[in-house]
Amino acid sequence: MIGKLLEAGAALRKDERGMTLIEVMTALVILTMVTGILFSFLLMGVSMFKRVTAESQVRNQGDALTSSIIAELKDAVFVTSSGERNTNKQIEYVKRDANGVYDANVKRYRMSISLTTEPYGIVVEKWDNGNWTMNKRLALADAYTLKAASSLQASEDNRTVEIDLSYSRYEASGLQTMPGGNPEYAIRTKIPLIRPE
Repeated sequence: MIGKLLEAGAALRKDERGMTLIEVMTALVILTMVTGILFSFLLMGVSMFKRVTAESQVRNQGDALTSSIIAELKDAVFVTSSGERNTNKQIEYVKRDANGVYDANVKRYRMSISLTTEPYGIVVEKWDNGNWTMNKRLALADAYTLKAASSLQASEDNRTVEIDLSYSRYEASGLQTMPGGNPEYAIRTKIPLIRPE
């Protein structure tokens, strides 16, 4: 009986199906490689998402400011660069009233880029009783600032406003790099005036 037990034990030992140390190590190496590749794809996806989100926010700021300028000029029937034509920072325009006519003394406006004095941004003033009075301010969000390269001018035929808005992200710690490594972002466009026929 003892002999039969010993034979059965020997048969069980021969029949053991386990993994050798080399097989375990190989499985761990393969698992580590696959996990590393998946993790790098995950990090790359998160990084790309952050960059695309930041680029969208930056573009949205410029688009919002451009839309505000277009909305302000939608009823303008005549535009000219004012006395500061050489600096390309200011235009004057005349808006039509509800009846489609305009009076230069009442509906005369001036739009200028203000970078050195408050209010900062695009300042719209109205000619009223012989003086320019503040009408409204068009600006980027507080985290962004217009740059000195920005320009605003009327075309030679007084039918188009050419804008070039250069801006950058600004934090309390100073100037921040824009998405893609650029410190500044720019929007250049021409806004045609729609004149009544």
